[in-house]
Amino acid sequence: MARTKVFISYSHADRRFLDRLRVFLKPLERDGRVDWWDDTRLTAGSKWREEIKTAVESARVAVLLISADFFASDFIHKNELPPLLEAAARDEAVLLSVVLQPVDFSNSNLSEIQTVNDPSRPLGKLRTRAERDEVWVQVTKAIEAALSSAGPAEATGQDMSPVPSPSMPTPAPEPASKRRQKKGPLKGAHTPPPSREEPEVGTIKPVTPARVFVPALLRPDPLGTSPRRQRSFLQTVWWRAIELWDEFKSCRLGLLSIAIGSFFFLYLGQGVEVLRVVAEGNAGDQWYAPRVFGFFAALVLWGICNWYSARALFYFDFPGVRRRLPSTASWDATIDALQSLLPRLLGVAPFLVIGLGFLGAARAYDSSSPVIFWLRLFALVCLVLAIVFYGLLILRRRWVGKMPARELESLGQLDRGRMIELASIG
Repeated sequence: MARTKVFISYSHADRRFLDRLRVFLKPLERDGRVDWWDDTRLTAGSKWREEIKTAVESARVAVLLISADFFASDFIHKNELPPLLEAAARDEAVLLSVVLQPVDFSNSNLSEIQTVNDPSRPLGKLRTRAERDEVWVQVTKAIEAALSSAGPAEATGQDMSPVPSPSMPTPAPEPASKRRQKKGPLKGAHTPPPSREEPEVGTIKPVTPARVFVPALLRPDPLGTSPRRQRSFLQTVWWRAIELWDEFKSCRLGLLSIAIGSFFFLYLGQGVEVLRVVAEGNAGDQWYAPRVFGFFAALVLWGICNWYSARALFYFDFPGVRRRLPSTASWDATIDALQSLLPRLLGVAPFLVIGLGFLGAARAYDSSSPVIFWLRLFALVCLVLAIVFYGLLILRRRWVGKMPARELESLGQLDRGRMIELASIG
């Protein structure tokens, strides 16, 4: 049976990834460039086992959506992978692996198959839709290249562009007059050096799982290392700071409230007077419980709002977001750590600001004044509240888990409160 189709092997638990891949394959199918098949094309009452077997046997390219659920599927393990691996061993089919979720397959029979994306940065861990779509674009390009190649795809770095048939006539050379009319490259323009041979995708060849097929033109140049984009050390540091500031745009509301609160309670006389009034009311042998309770309740609410606004907005995948930081595993780990740490620090900061305010207000009193005792006591209370608040946030993370990212088709999906938060951070 002639192998001309594209077969997609996946676990039903990963259906959302399949749906996104089909979006990118649809234009190619409409143009007649790709004929792909997955089990969603099975009809009710059909002999589905025979249909799947026929689709596997006619596949020139097989796209494997790798995840823990993929390896846990007995049907995939027994009915789909063996014939596909045998066809790939005979150079009759090309296997393209797309790693969806963190999974260790170094000891499986797929460890020798090159992956389209970096296994250390699975598709499910990419934070923005734009990054995930870049992977799907690479998949479609690899599919087209494998289908259009004259011979079997090998992981030896051969050119994946279609090879013209020897029987095709060679075009006659143009007259010299016409060649002189053609414009050459601009003086001083950068001419890229010949690219090194890149490994082609799809054949069984012992490689490490981290070796990734990425077309050279699709590789990012985040640090500006190309000859046209050389940056000095200071420029690199400056732009990294700008990009980090843009990356953590969701924290700007909390940072703004901390800046305003610090200025008001630490430097303005009116703010310092508020703290003195809270302490002086208790220094005269009278317990102003409503005043103290209301003040600290407002302080706790300030901390919760700071933490929650940053935490919630961090995990929205907004449409049209363009990430400018390097797309590497180390940067992803740094960003993930900061996304957990910064909201907590913003939640703790109000307690520390007010605690410093109480200590600053105490300097205006004589050491024998009873007001000093209450000011220092309230400063200690603020410190204890900060420690308790931070500890509760850590426990909450362990009990509830990390908030999952939510993809947005449009900003209209946000409620009014989220829209107000977005408007406040710019």
